[in-house]
Amino acid sequence: MTKRYSKHFSQKGFWRKIYHLPTTYKELSYRAKLLYYLLKSPVVPVALKASVVGALGYLICPLDAIPDTIPIVGYVDDVGVITATLGLLEPYITTDMRHKAAR
Repeated sequence: MTKRYSKHFSQKGFWRKIYHLPTTYKELSYRAKLLYYLLKSPVVPVALKASVVGALGYLICPLDAIPDTIPIVGYVDDVGVITATLGLLEPYITTDMRHKAAR
Protein backbone atom coordinates (compact mmCIF):
# COMPACT_ATOMS: atom_id res chain seq x y z
CA MET A 1 0.00 0.00 0.00
CA THR A 2 1.38 3.36 -0.88
CA LYS A 3 1.82 6.14 1.65
CA ARG A 4 -0.66 8.17 -0.33
CA TYR A 5 -3.52 5.87 0.67
CA SER A 6 -2.21 4.48 3.96
CA LYS A 7 -4.06 7.15 5.98
CA HIS A 8 -7.35 5.53 4.92
CA PHE A 9 -6.44 2.13 6.35
CA SER A 10 -6.66 2.79 10.07
CA GLN A 11 -8.99 2.30 12.98
CA LYS A 12 -9.66 6.04 12.91
CA GLY A 13 -10.44 5.91 9.19
CA PHE A 14 -12.81 3.01 9.75
CA TRP A 15 -14.81 4.76 12.48
CA ARG A 16 -14.86 8.00 10.48
CA LYS A 17 -16.37 6.12 7.52
CA ILE A 18 -18.93 4.39 9.74
CA TYR A 19 -20.09 7.66 11.31
CA HIS A 20 -20.40 9.32 7.91
CA LEU A 21 -22.42 6.60 6.17
CA PRO A 22 -25.83 7.80 5.00
CA THR A 23 -28.63 6.74 7.35
CA THR A 24 -30.10 4.60 4.57
CA TYR A 25 -27.07 2.33 5.02
CA LYS A 26 -27.65 1.54 8.69
CA GLU A 27 -27.41 -2.20 7.91
CA LEU A 28 -24.03 -1.69 6.20
CA SER A 29 -22.82 0.12 9.31
CA TYR A 30 -23.99 -2.77 11.49
CA ARG A 31 -22.33 -5.39 9.29
CA ALA A 32 -19.08 -3.44 9.07
CA LYS A 33 -18.98 -3.15 12.85
CA LEU A 34 -19.55 -6.91 13.12
CA LEU A 35 -16.51 -7.43 10.89
CA TYR A 36 -14.51 -5.04 13.04
CA TYR A 37 -15.33 -7.05 16.18
CA LEU A 38 -14.49 -10.28 14.37
CA LEU A 39 -11.12 -8.79 13.48
CA LYS A 40 -10.48 -8.13 17.18
CA SER A 41 -11.54 -11.63 18.24
CA PRO A 42 -8.76 -14.02 19.29
CA VAL A 43 -10.70 -17.08 18.07
CA VAL A 44 -10.95 -16.04 14.41
CA PRO A 45 -8.16 -17.65 12.33
CA VAL A 46 -5.58 -15.28 10.86
CA ALA A 47 -6.46 -16.31 7.30
CA LEU A 48 -10.06 -15.24 7.84
CA LYS A 49 -8.93 -12.02 9.51
CA ALA A 50 -7.09 -11.22 6.29
CA SER A 51 -10.40 -11.31 4.44
CA VAL A 52 -11.88 -8.99 7.08
CA VAL A 53 -9.04 -6.53 6.59
CA GLY A 54 -9.63 -6.65 2.85
CA ALA A 55 -13.38 -6.07 3.18
CA LEU A 56 -13.06 -3.22 5.67
CA GLY A 57 -10.21 -1.75 3.64
CA TYR A 58 -12.46 -1.79 0.59
CA LEU A 59 -15.16 0.02 2.56
CA ILE A 60 -12.90 2.83 3.72
CA CYS A 61 -10.78 3.11 0.60
CA PRO A 62 -11.59 6.17 -1.49
CA LEU A 63 -11.27 4.11 -4.70
CA ASP A 64 -14.28 1.88 -5.39
CA ALA A 65 -15.82 -0.06 -8.24
CA ILE A 66 -18.86 2.20 -7.73
CA PRO A 67 -17.86 5.56 -6.21
CA ASP A 68 -19.51 6.19 -2.85
CA THR A 69 -20.45 9.70 -3.95
CA ILE A 70 -23.06 8.40 -6.40
CA PRO A 71 -26.44 8.81 -4.65
CA ILE A 72 -28.40 5.65 -3.77
CA VAL A 73 -26.11 3.12 -5.48
CA GLY A 74 -22.73 4.34 -4.22
CA TYR A 75 -22.42 1.74 -1.48
CA VAL A 76 -23.92 -1.26 -3.30
CA ASP A 77 -20.48 -2.73 -4.02
CA ASP A 78 -19.41 -2.20 -0.40
CA VAL A 79 -22.55 -4.00 0.82
CA GLY A 80 -21.70 -6.97 -1.41
CA VAL A 81 -18.10 -7.23 -0.19
CA ILE A 82 -19.06 -6.85 3.48
CA THR A 83 -21.94 -9.34 3.21
CA ALA A 84 -19.86 -11.97 1.42
CA THR A 85 -17.11 -11.69 4.02
CA LEU A 86 -19.61 -11.99 6.86
CA GLY A 87 -20.90 -15.16 5.24
CA LEU A 88 -17.44 -16.69 5.66
CA LEU A 89 -17.26 -15.68 9.29
CA GLU A 90 -20.80 -16.44 10.46
CA PRO A 91 -19.71 -19.32 12.76
CA TYR A 92 -17.46 -16.93 14.70
CA ILE A 93 -20.06 -14.24 15.38
CA THR A 94 -21.13 -14.13 19.03
CA THR A 95 -24.19 -12.60 20.65
CA ASP A 96 -21.92 -10.07 22.34
CA MET A 97 -20.54 -8.98 18.95
CA ARG A 98 -24.06 -8.54 17.63
CA HIS A 99 -25.00 -6.37 20.62
CA LYS A 100 -21.89 -4.20 20.30
CA ALA A 101 -22.43 -3.73 16.56
CA ALA A 102 -26.05 -2.73 17.12
CA ARG A 103 -25.02 0.16 19.41
